Amino acid sequence: MIQTEPISNTVEFSQKLESKADIVQYKKRQVIYAEHGTPLGVYIILEGKVKITKTSIDGKEQILRIASNGEPFGLVDLAADSAYGATAEALEDTRISFVPRWEFWNIVHGSPELFEELLRLVSAELKLAEEKMADLAYKPVKVRLADALLELETKFDPARSGKKDIYLSRYDLACYIGTAKETVNRIMSELRDENLVSTHGWAIHIEDRGGLEKISKMYV
Repeated sequence: MIQTEPISNTVEFSQKLESKADIVQYKKRQVIYAEHGTPLGVYIILEGKVKITKTSIDGKEQILRIASNGEPFGLVDLAADSAYGATAEALEDTRISFVPRWEFWNIVHGSPELFEELLRLVSAELKLAEEKMADLAYKPVKVRLADALLELETKFDPARSGKKDIYLSRYDLACYIGTAKETVNRIMSELRDENLVSTHGWAIHIEDRGGLEKISKMYV
């Protein structure tokens, strides 16, 4: 599963909410909300990136999603009126538009178009979660890593200019594709040997997008 675009077109969604929004700054690694907490409102990323993570009973972290510019997060739990099922943490210094829940519902109840967009956003997020679970169950790790790199390229280099690197720790990358950091290191070494990627510290640069796409499509 490769998410090549934001979950949905959120421009109109964001514009209708911005008059009631507060702008909040979060530092890298700062927790925005925690698993089991009460949803306080809607978050939309203006600049930066956020990882949505869930911790298993044995303490292992799984990154469910990485959200970037223009994308909302926390909508599913807010719409379900349930406690947060995951934790949101800033991957880098991030600027977020926040609308308190009561303001959000007042706006949604007064706008059928916004309510329809909310349903689309929630449905799309749930569909992505289902696809990710299927990928973890059936795709080999190398295929999952190729998928992840192609998806992350759209987060770190939206224009696909080839001039921007993916900055993600090997630990986070392992949590994102559901494997061990050592396995990620081994497969990254294979991808470098195949001239598909190059690395410098945490930075990953895609050298051959077509080659990664071939790996990604092996189990389609």
